[in-house]
Amino acid sequence: MNDGFYVPHLPDGMAAFSGPDGLTVLIRNHEFRVGNDESIGPFKSREKLWKKVDIDYIYDPNPEGRPLLGGTTTLVYDTKKRKASI
Repeated sequence: MNDGFYVPHLPDGMAAFSGPDGLTVLIRNHEFRVGNDESIGPFKSREKLWKKVDIDYIYDPNPEGRPLLGGTTTLVYDTKKRKASI
């Protein structure tokens, strides 16, 4: 994704919505459990990526402050330009 994170594997639900100016918003839900391979998540087991997340946006951190894996990923696609948008 253009923010440096990865789209996690194994979504268990998603929905698409029309956005303004020809944008399509895709929201994907991801559930990770203790013991899942973290390489399939948004950080790809790279510690420097999760440290980029503002602590105020972490709903449920582990004791070290690391975000627990799970939640949603929002992708915005520009249907006119046929590429990902911000």
